[in-house]
This record gives sequence, structure tokens and C-alpha cells, in this order.
Amino acid sequence: LNYAVDVQAIIDNIMGGYGERASTLWRSDYDGYDEALANTFTYDPEKAKAMLAEAGYPDGFSCVILTDSRTYHQALVELLQATLSQVGITLEVQTMELAKQKEVMATGEGFDLFLLDNVGSAGDPLSSLWRDSNPEFSGAGGTNYLFYTMDKEGAAEYAEILHKIRACYDDSERMELCKEMQ
Repeated sequence: LNYAVDVQAIIDNIMGGYGERASTLWRSDYDGYDEALANTFTYDPEKAKAMLAEAGYPDGFSCVILTDSRTYHQALVELLQATLSQVGITLEVQTMELAKQKEVMATGEGFDLFLLDNVGSAGDPLSSLWRDSNPEFSGAGGTNYLFYTMDKEGAAEYAEILHKIRACYDDSERMELCKEMQ
């Protein structure tokens, strides 16, 4: 999917030229951002098609994406539908009010993808990542919308690094932990 989405078209046409492509959950203004991971993905539909075929989806697939009714999210979903269709992926869009979307997302059922803004405070990755990706907060009613659970490979190590970052007061050590997490 990362190779199938024309992120620059999103930035240029929907975000008015403001924004940058993220290659990880870490934004470039977060402390400890690892520049080496920047621009890991480029828009490459042919590579996306080849990877889909290798993964057993030579004709693509269909999936459900949840979004809210904000105008720019509707424009974004339309652009996603157009670019993903070029590699054989069909998006079925379910639009609802944001509160209802979060309620549905908390269940983890009835959808494959979701569109939700990252509203973490600039500078501190734990402002959003602690609650939004911590495998210790998984399950119905939680805010771990990524559903990264403790039974998944690497989850215990990820949670441990989150705790180390939260407890670390040495800036250089904290930055290294942030890079390790990415």
C-alpha cells in the first residue's frame, strides 16, 4: 500500500502543499526522529503490483476504510480510491461522524483500514504513541487503534522501549531509544 499511494499528490492537492511523507509512526518534528528512515517509500505502482502478486493478490483485493465526514478526508478517500484502483485495490468507504468512527475503531471489527489524523504534540512522541500504539492498551474500548497486541512478534520489546523512553531523563539516551523504537 505504501508504494501504491501517491502521497505527493495528497500533499499538493488536498493539503495545499503543506505536509511531508512519513515513513514511520514518527513525525519529523518528534524528538529522536531517525532521518535514515525518511522517504523509505516512493510512489511506485508497478512495484506495488509486483508485491501484491508476490503476496498472493495478483488481481488485488477489496477492503473497507473508515473515515469521518470532514471535507478534506472525503477528498483524501477519493484520491486513495483512484490511486489504489490502479493496482487492483478497491476501497469500500464507510463515512460517519468522528465520534462514531472512533467507537467502531475501538472494536477492531468491520473494517480493514481507517483514516484518522495524528494529533500528537510536536516534540514528544509519547503524547500520542503511548496511547495509540502501546500493545498493553489493546482490546475493546482501548485507544490502541493499531491493535498492536502483546501476542504479536516484537510487541513485548516495543512496550519495553516505550516504558524506557517514558522513564528516561537523559536526552541523548532518550533520542537513541526513540530511534530504536522506529
